[in-house]
Amino acid sequence: MKEINGRNWESYAAYLNACCMQRNALEYDRAGVIAMEDATELLTFARAFQGEVREYLAQFFPDFL
Repeated sequence: MKEINGRNWESYAAYLNACCMQRNALEYDRAGVIAMEDATELLTFARAFQGEVREYLAQFFPDFL
């Protein structure tokens, strides 16, 4: 993501990487320990980020939409 949109999405990449690391650790160590708030936060983020990606594509790569 950083390579595509530079610093604009750097914090997003860090957030998603942290989520991925947490999921990987929990997948192998324990189950059922992610709070509903964490899942809701990630879902909210994903929906907002999807909108940003669509805007980015519309501006720079409209053929991909």
